[in-house]
Amino acid sequence: PESFGGRIIGVEIIEPDRETGENIHEPNNFEPDFEIIDDLIVLLRSERDGRATERHYVVNVLVWDCSGVYEFEADVIVPHNQGG
Repeated sequence: PESFGGRIIGVEIIEPDRETGENIHEPNNFEPDFEIIDDLIVLLRSERDGRATERHYVVNVLVWDCSGVYEFEADVIVPHNQGG
């Protein structure tokens, strides 16, 4: 095995409702919300539910080297439309 490396082990999607703050994300049948295309590359969909304040992705990553194995999260936020 390699002495160092990493891979994405999961992606969570959070879309807080404007009024309640509860996660209103529901999987859909149109496009994938994300696609892991390589060990450390994930494509994220920027669209969000119109009732949500934002779309928040939590990307879980597992990395290892000679000192051990570690897990961490990377946060990506798709803000509410800023257009005018």
